[in-house]
Amino acid sequence: MAEPESERPLTKSEIRAAERKQLLKELMDKQYLGDGAYIHHDGWHVWITTSDGTTDTNRIALEPAVLTAFEGQLQRMKLLMASIERLDEAGAEGGEG
Repeated sequence: MAEPESERPLTKSEIRAAERKQLLKELMDKQYLGDGAYIHHDGWHVWITTSDGTTDTNRIALEPAVLTAFEGQLQRMKLLMASIERLDEAGAEGGEG
């Protein structure tokens, strides 16, 4: 006699499917970034939205290529800001002149 479905151990494939489903849910859940901005993923685009708490007021969809370009620009900005900070620190340590 076969075991009832509820008592049968899950197969590796079923476990992977359940884990994948949970990861997709987390990926697609809207996350608050701050300053009224939120981010989520729809399976293809990364969406950045602004909200007043009840209604999305602005929406930007970033496809993979644009997201890659965005990440590159963020990295570039971080490097530039770090360079400016080093120059400011050197100026503060050495004084003017």
